[in-house]
Amino acid sequence: MNFTSDRTFQLWSYTPGHSFLLLRSNMLLEGDDDYTEKRSYNIDIEFSDVTYIELPNIFPGISVAKAVTDVPERIISHLVPGNKVFTIGTNSEIYYVIGGGITIGETDGLRKRG
Repeated sequence: MNFTSDRTFQLWSYTPGHSFLLLRSNMLLEGDDDYTEKRSYNIDIEFSDVTYIELPNIFPGISVAKAVTDVPERIISHLVPGNKVFTIGTNSEIYYVIGGGITIGETDGLRKRG
């Protein structure tokens, strides 16, 4: 699982009670500055069963992957059975999320695209 985008993402929501994390790149509406068809929908990156978050608030361009090697010990020490380590890259920096799963999708506000 690898995902890369040049769009800007934000740490949109974290709900501790549900262990749910949402990173979002907001859609633009026709008439907005910089509007293009490529920006006419949200991109949501959703993590479930989150047990560890190490992230900034803004991601100007993003890459997401399941970590398989070179995970720092400070991250591994938070790993619980059944969860995975995900890397989030932006601006030559690498951040980490530990969670049970990830879903990446596009919405046009209320409905999933595609």
